[in-house]
Amino acid sequence: MSALSPTNHSSGGGGAECLDVKAAGVARAAIWASERLLPLQPSPTLHQRGGAQARQVRVPDVRGDISPDARFLEGYRSAGGPPEYESHLVNDVLPCEDIAGWGGYYDNGYISRAQFTPANWATTSLHTGLSDPTDPLAVGANVAWWIKTLETEGSHPGGSGGWPVCWNVGVVP
Repeated sequence: MSALSPTNHSSGGGGAECLDVKAAGVARAAIWASERLLPLQPSPTLHQRGGAQARQVRVPDVRGDISPDARFLEGYRSAGGPPEYESHLVNDVLPCEDIAGWGGYYDNGYISRAQFTPANWATTSLHTGLSDPTDPLAVGANVAWWIKTLETEGSHPGGSGGWPVCWNVGVVP
């Protein structure tokens, strides 16, 4: 029985496997984290039930000391963003798009530090499963997905579907 199987209550009582509430909560947290591309580390072993082997469940590695730009790159890389654009995005494009720093929703109608239109943010979030525009990791993953999509369609990140003004700031790859 996997850690996420539904509870199996047999009428005979003996040998019934039940997923305990705490284990279910930890399992849900692990799924939540894995869907958001967070690095994972093993958690302490959960208790044993009915003589069964204890299960290891992975939980997020919470690192509060990582910079927003590093989190952006973590998301960008984990979503397969083209490496040749990393430095340009962090040093030129993102600061040009948003000089105030890492925010989520702006008075100009755009979303995230990468200044997505609401429709484009919704599209990328649907595909990456990451929708928090204040989370640099989510922004990085969504930027990577958007760039790969543009390139697949024969466009370029500096074109009208990407960042037509800020792409041309700084050292352009």
